Amino acid sequence: MILSLKKIVMKSTLIIIFIILLNIPFIKAADSLSAYQIIQKYIEVIGGREKLSKIEDRTTEMKGNVQKVEVEMTIYQKQPNKFKQVIHAGDVEQTILFSNDSGYVKINDQVKDILGVELAKLKNESTLNLLLNLDTNVIHLTYLGIDTVENKPAYKILLKNSSLNWIHYYDISTGFKIMDVKPVTSAQRTYLQETYYSDFRNVDGIYFPFKIKQKLGQQDMEFDVTSIKLNTGINDSEFRFDF
Repeated sequence: MILSLKKIVMKSTLIIIFIILLNIPFIKAADSLSAYQIIQKYIEVIGGREKLSKIEDRTTEMKGNVQKVEVEMTIYQKQPNKFKQVIHAGDVEQTILFSNDSGYVKINDQVKDILGVELAKLKNESTLNLLLNLDTNVIHLTYLGIDTVENKPAYKILLKNSSLNWIHYYDISTGFKIMDVKPVTSAQRTYLQETYYSDFRNVDGIYFPFKIKQKLGQQDMEFDVTSIKLNTGINDSEFRFDF
């Protein structure tokens, strides 16, 4: 989903991509044993099923640059699928919130409900640990072979459901997810968003990428994760619709 932040830098429109960083892939029973094995390796190398299952909430802070504008972002997530993302860019504040099967986006004082297919996408991406509930996620998994990502050989897997086609790339040597590609729809057209992940670091026994790069059309964005905190006891009031 693409969201426009208006009145920034010489009246140009700054586009911030809706990013759920560091999320674990959505999976259902794979139609390829190879794809299933690749995903299982990923689960193990980032920390293992037992540790992942103990994550009740996560707070991620990051800084980046979009069209030469400094951006700060904080993402709050709580089991099973409560989500809040707050972005500050210049004098603009943008908030995306999903809770109790409802979603909205707020840019400064303007509020818009998120509905239909976009709401379904938001619900998918808001779920903290979809990977650990394979039988309940309506996601089809297909192994697409081996490709190259930034000079690294990587396994290519398609994840598909009624609202999203999403391709993941897993480094053959490390098992980490190093890239994903998915369609992003704006009012004008649909783009392919490429996201690259690197600089994996250990946080409480689980590995997360601390460097995120994105490409969308002619836009290049870079984000550095400054903090990841797990199981801090985020209060449900953080996800309350207040407008």
